[in-house]
Amino acid sequence: MSVVAAFLYHEGKRLRPVTLIDPACEHIAKDDFVWIGLSQPSESELADIAGNYGLHRVVSVNVV
Repeated sequence: MSVVAAFLYHEGKRLRPVTLIDPACEHIAKDDFVWIGLSQPSESELADIAGNYGLHRVVSVNVV
């Protein structure tokens, strides 16, 4: 995977690295966000991330 970095943030502070393999949506609070830095991701990688984080397909298509 072409991940440069992936971290969970809470109230603007970085808490910890996150994995893109395990389901992530369940562990993210309403005020948290995940930053995922990618370098030349494939469409299948974007689809995997979108599925893992509950993003609509249009979001992953518009990233490319």
